Amino acid sequence: MQQYDTWSARIADTRREARAVRDAAKAYEEPKASLQRLKAQPDPVGAVFERLAQQQKQPDNARAFGMLSSDRYDKHWVSLNHFSECSLRGGANNKGLLYC
Repeated sequence: MQQYDTWSARIADTRREARAVRDAAKAYEEPKASLQRLKAQPDPVGAVFERLAQQQKQPDNARAFGMLSSDRYDKHWVSLNHFSECSLRGGANNKGLLYC
C-alpha cells in the first residue's frame, strides 16, 4: 500500500509539473500571437494619409485641365485641410465620421 501512495504522489507531481509547463508555454505564446496579429493588421493611419494624398491629387489634376476654377479649388483645399487636421487630431467617431 505504501508503494501505491508513493507512485500516486509521483504521478500527481508529474501532472502538476506538466500543467506548469503548459501554462508557461501558453503565457509565452499569447503575447507572441498578439504581436503577430498586430503586425498582420493594415495600418489605419497610413491608409488615411494615402487616401488623403489621392484626394489632394484630384483637384490639382482638375485645375490643370481647366475643369476647376481657382475659387472652387481654394474652397476644396480649405475643406481638405480641415479634414486632414481633424484626422491628425483623431477627430473621428467609431464609424469613421469626422466630428471636429
